[in-house]
Amino acid sequence: MSDSKWLLLDPTAESDSLSIGLADRPGDIGGLTVGFVDNSSWWSWGAIFEPYRQLLEERFGVREVLHFKKAPNAPASSEVMEEIAAKCQVAIVGLGN
Repeated sequence: MSDSKWLLLDPTAESDSLSIGLADRPGDIGGLTVGFVDNSSWWSWGAIFEPYRQLLEERFGVREVLHFKKAPNAPASSEVMEEIAAKCQVAIVGLGN
């Protein structure tokens, strides 16, 4: 047997983030305004936004579908977040490639 010693490193950082619950979900999205947050890295976004908009408006009765942009790899600015909160009852975020 060898006298070798092992050093085990844990690469995960401790989190000081606040844990919050999910926002309340509406039972029906008819008549509501839905906002999509685009992080500028989903290349096919331009091709699918219009079909998603039509589907939400025609099939689910959504009043309006809005598109918001943010920089990739960064949180949305407080101005964008405030605009979403003021205009939308539902926001769809976290779209990915």
